[in-house]
Parts: sequence; structure tokens; C-alpha cells
Amino acid sequence: MKNLHNFHFAVLIERREGSYLAYCPQFEEAGHVDGADLEEVMAVMKSAIRIVVKEKLEAGEEIPQAEPPWLTCFTVETEQDQNIS
Repeated sequence: MKNLHNFHFAVLIERREGSYLAYCPQFEEAGHVDGADLEEVMAVMKSAIRIVVKEKLEAGEEIPQAEPPWLTCFTVETEQDQNIS
């Protein structure tokens, strides 16, 4: 009987033109994945993370646990020439 382990990871998801892009900071090996909608991009990201976790466990490596991500939005002010529209 196999022991099941739950791991928690931070995943950043961005909306792009007509699709979504996801990235897991703990696992650069999982790469950036995309999907047509949130459900698809999350499924693809979970699959990519699962592969990396399995490889790391088989190699005897530790699995990094998620740190709460720092996320913020801010405004950047710039001076603009009045002739630029």
C-alpha cells in the first residue's frame, strides 16, 4: 500500500490574450504552462508539478514547501509629452 502525501505549492496565474499562463516559483523545472481557461491551466500545472515532485522523491531530494507569495499591485507615474497619444 502506498502512502499518500499532500504538498502545497504557490502557483501564479496570469490572464493573457485569450488564455492563461501559470508558473510555480518552487519548481522552475515545471516551466510555464498555458491553458485556454483557468480549469485547463490549473490541471496542466498540477500535472507538471506532480511529475517534478515524483522525480525529486525518486532521487531522494527534499520537496520545497510553499512560502506565502508576495503579491501586490501598484501605480507607476511617468511624465508624458502632450504630443504622444
